[in-house]
Amino acid sequence: MDNDKSSIIVFLENKPFLGRQIAQIPFFEKLRKEYPDHQITGVAPNEASTFYLKIFGCIDETVVYGVYKDNLRRFTALIKSLKSISPTAVFQLRKESFRCNILANRIHSRNTIGFTSSTSFLLRKKYHFDQSEYLSFNYLKLLRKTDFQPDNSQTLRDDRCLIIPVAGRIEKMYDINNFIKIAREIKKSIPVAFVIQSNYKNLLNSLEGLSEEFKLFIDLDIQSLKELIIRSKYIISNDCGPIHFAHIYDVPRIVLFKDKGDKVGGPVSQWFYKTPSSRNIVSPTGNINDITADVIIKKFIELYKSNNG
Repeated sequence: MDNDKSSIIVFLENKPFLGRQIAQIPFFEKLRKEYPDHQITGVAPNEASTFYLKIFGCIDETVVYGVYKDNLRRFTALIKSLKSISPTAVFQLRKESFRCNILANRIHSRNTIGFTSSTSFLLRKKYHFDQSEYLSFNYLKLLRKTDFQPDNSQTLRDDRCLIIPVAGRIEKMYDINNFIKIAREIKKSIPVAFVIQSNYKNLLNSLEGLSEEFKLFIDLDIQSLKELIIRSKYIISNDCGPIHFAHIYDVPRIVLFKDKGDKVGGPVSQWFYKTPSSRNIVSPTGNINDITADVIIKKFIELYKSNNG
């Protein structure tokens, strides 16, 4: 901790998923602009919840509180440590956490800001977390902001449709043979590339023999993947973590969902940012492979025409 700098404390989301961390980027970009001379400390239950945020430069240091669970002495020491930072403001990104709200309260900052919940009386300012809105919108409510997209006005997009066939769970992965069929149709209008990881052996085996037809990007680091996505003219993807780069930078995209989800609003709201440049396709049966290739091709043609007059 640089003691000569003013500080901000942010209690981070407790889920370590890539998509959830990407969705926090607009909040931190606006926070940096609003508090340019402040050091940002991210407080999280585990290192995994901070991993990508550190790579993206969102936070300057981290405090992991998971080790303090069910240990009053360590929990008290944690409160003392956070209090000693004397933050200008404390932000609570989790929509409900009794432990984090206690910590935020005990820091005794004049500005403790979070979401309305059963324990939000511990905070000074609270805002409604709306599950029918995309995650980034909710985080930015804490800064009283509504326009969340990072500035990409100077980004030169390559003439490419990027297909992302991977996903965190097998039931969210669309059939690679259908993706290849779609790619062959789309390449009549624009070059097509695939981004994959080598640990997806079946995908790699299906695509390696097609390198003369399509560009393959294999095992990119997260920064290179981000640049590849925001520099592509179109994205077609399963519902996966990397697609959130396309959401927050509003890259024209088609996202495939196996179902509407079990949360209020489903994937087209909390997990999907809908703009004129986006299209989402939800399986009518709960099986993602019941989405036909022809439906996806039709959506792409519609999106392509809307972006090319």
